[in-house]
Amino acid sequence: DSETGVLVLEAIARVNRDLGTTTALAIGLQSRLAGTPMLQHAETATITGRVLAVEPRGTGTRIVIAPQETSLEGPVPRRVRLVVRSGPPLAPGTVARLRARLFPLRGPAMPGGYDPSRRLYFDGIGATGFVYGAPEVVAAAEGGVAARLARLRGTIADTILASGVPGAPFAVALLVGG
Repeated sequence: DSETGVLVLEAIARVNRDLGTTTALAIGLQSRLAGTPMLQHAETATITGRVLAVEPRGTGTRIVIAPQETSLEGPVPRRVRLVVRSGPPLAPGTVARLRARLFPLRGPAMPGGYDPSRRLYFDGIGATGFVYGAPEVVAAAEGGVAARLARLRGTIADTILASGVPGAPFAVALLVGG
């Protein structure tokens, strides 16, 4: 009967509309929860936060820090990647206070080329920059499992790099990442 068919079609339309609304809300919630707050413009700021990763480089150390307190205006990134050129050695888990020049993530160098900011975004990093002077250690690294694992990875990387074996940086990348 045609009346039953109309009722069935109306029910299907209602379910589709409700499903569409639910999907839109879920996508919005997911992007709000999982999205990376991004720095909007270059800015100098004081940051106090927990060091999440430490990567020795030729001209200093690259760290990733999770800001707990900042003097930033606007959205505060959950993670910031910085280059530190002086000061005490930092370990994952250390809480440090530092003054840094921060920059928004850059796009690809050429259209269709590799986009480093895309990788940083999905790693949860919303700004990059460098530290003025030496960071101040506010609290030493705690002995949590993640911090101990990060320190172990750093020790393994340092040992391999100190060996001077050709291909050591490649071996570090394969074994411990970075």
